[in-house]
Amino acid sequence: MPDLNFNGREIIERRLQVLNIVWISMLSSVFLVIIIKESIVNPAMIQHILPEKQLSIILYVIGVSALLGAGFIKNVLIHQRKENNNLGIIVQNYMSAVIISMAISESVIFFGFVGLMLGATDETFYIMALISLAGLIYFRPRRDEILSMIPPEILRDE
Repeated sequence: MPDLNFNGREIIERRLQVLNIVWISMLSSVFLVIIIKESIVNPAMIQHILPEKQLSIILYVIGVSALLGAGFIKNVLIHQRKENNNLGIIVQNYMSAVIISMAISESVIFFGFVGLMLGATDETFYIMALISLAGLIYFRPRRDEILSMIPPEILRDE
């Protein structure tokens, strides 16, 4: 569905609105997992598979690795624009990069929740929640970021 009736800046603004809705949804899901943890999880549900300290270290490594991987993937997708001067492809690459990096960031809270069910401490769960939130905030959609990807001659004609 091409945006034939919109200029480049309008296309960018519309796509940023969509990305912001996705971002807010992902932030909400992190808080929803925290609410579920607080209201449903009880100590009888937890199975101690590994020692708490060992499990916590594994979860921290997963969380930090996920954010580093998300940053790498976003960087690779964003820098594909050097081969393109098509506004639609540039915006699509940006949207893909942001959504993928935010989804990876959001997944950290789920690793924390599963870890909690396997015997991790509440503290470990909340640290994983903070890692997830930090990733979502860091990888949020930003107007200046997408505008920096677009060659000036594409937007100059409007």
